[in-house]
Amino acid sequence: MTKVARLFEEEKIEYANNILNERTYSLVKEMLLDNEDMAKIMKYSKLTKKEVLKIQADLLPLAANH
Repeated sequence: MTKVARLFEEEKIEYANNILNERTYSLVKEMLLDNEDMAKIMKYSKLTKKEVLKIQADLLPLAANH
């Protein structure tokens, strides 16, 4: 595989991962806003408790504005 082809492949993988991360973040955000159980959020998002809590902390300023 040429260097250009390898770089292109790496960019495709990075793009796909970014889309997946955005969708997971959106799913977790909606579940948190719906007051879903932490275990359920972790099950469906495949994230750790620490990762879910980080997203929850990111939402706190948004919740304060409403």
